[in-house]
Amino acid sequence: MGFKKIELKDINIVNHYLQMQSFRSSLYTLGVLFYYDDHFAPEYDIIDDTLLVRVKDLNGKTNYLYPIGKNQDKIARSLKTLTYVPKEAKDTLLNDYEESLIPNWFDYLYRYEDLLNLKGKKYQKIRNHINRFMTKYHEYRYEEISRDNFDDIFKIINTVIPQTEGAKVELERVKRWIPYYFSFPFKGGILYVKDEPVAFSFGEVIKDTLHVQIEKTIKTYEGAGDMQRNQFLKLFKNKNITYVNRQEDLGDPGLRFQKKSLNPCALLDKFNLEKKYYK
Repeated sequence: MGFKKIELKDINIVNHYLQMQSFRSSLYTLGVLFYYDDHFAPEYDIIDDTLLVRVKDLNGKTNYLYPIGKNQDKIARSLKTLTYVPKEAKDTLLNDYEESLIPNWFDYLYRYEDLLNLKGKKYQKIRNHINRFMTKYHEYRYEEISRDNFDDIFKIINTVIPQTEGAKVELERVKRWIPYYFSFPFKGGILYVKDEPVAFSFGEVIKDTLHVQIEKTIKTYEGAGDMQRNQFLKLFKNKNITYVNRQEDLGDPGLRFQKKSLNPCALLDKFNLEKKYYK
């Protein structure tokens, strides 16, 4: 095997295979593999027209993601252990592998139309937040991220004050990684009040799923987070999107409350697998 670090010049190769995934897992996206490169240390190889990625698992050991491509099942069954395996892939291997659920690593999956239209009583609070924003800040606008307004992203990032050590680490990742935005197949937008940028987000699309990769809001603008999220989703209105993946909460109480309040339609578990008999 010729494993190598995933570099910018490898994006098109890796993305060709990532676009084949059908289980909607956030870890099998360019954004997560690059953004958390300091955590996962991902490396890849193309074997028999199949992408095989190895990463550091939660124990810091090198382990394999479920392969993606022409011969993914065959290659998966040749491996002793796999990590962060989506349920759909896990279910095809259960006769040969023992499973263990990875706690707090489930993705939050939402129906795109639900988050876009915000219909019904369960979205009343979010509609109220958006209405208050529009009432309080009359001169607002939303722009798709471009080279002309890209510097405004840094204005937002440099204004955000992280409240926890984990948030500080995450913000440093954003600062290190965001300059490469235009090297990726991403789409996103910036919310302005008058001429001040107050929130932004961007994501990538794999088949019928929009994966939200980065989202930052200046909290002093009431309702800006909900307003920005809704405007961002409108960028994909004609892209045949069915689901939105907003990644994990990793057990953080604040993130868990926020993600649950958006009414997910499913929680996508991830598993470790170990072969029952391995020669």
